[in-house]
Amino acid sequence: MASTQLLLESVEEEALDDIPPPSGPVPCPDIDVNARKRRRRIRRIRRAAGQIPGILVAGIVAILDNVPYGFLLFPHHHPELAPTGVTMVMLSTVISQIAFAIFSQFPYAMAGVIAENAPFLHALSTSLAISLESVGRDDQVVSTILVAFVMSTLATGVAFYFL
Repeated sequence: MASTQLLLESVEEEALDDIPPPSGPVPCPDIDVNARKRRRRIRRIRRAAGQIPGILVAGIVAILDNVPYGFLLFPHHHPELAPTGVTMVMLSTVISQIAFAIFSQFPYAMAGVIAENAPFLHALSTSLAISLESVGRDDQVVSTILVAFVMSTLATGVAFYFL
């Protein structure tokens, strides 16, 4: 029995010597490259989907925090300008949030309007509206206020840049 087994082993070795080695990578049934790629893709999708609740909460916080400032920017006796103020504040918030997300070193930075500027912008817009309406230039109120906002915001930004 032992001699038969030795004979079989020697025949198998000779048969294996006659088979040429495979060219290219040896297929391995345990490793499927496409399956690995699919698993990686699924992990990325799950990771991204797991961040959606945080993004929604951050969006709600940004809206609740910044919308009141939009109502404060323009004079109260011009209620038709309130949507413009809210739009300005939300656009500013979106732009600053994108800048924070790209350039900030803080992992979860939240951007928004500088709340300390809102009373100054409100006082500026109210005084400009009263001054322009007293001389009969009602049609120039909105454009003058917007130019004043741009100039004061740029001046504030330049001042903080050089600090």
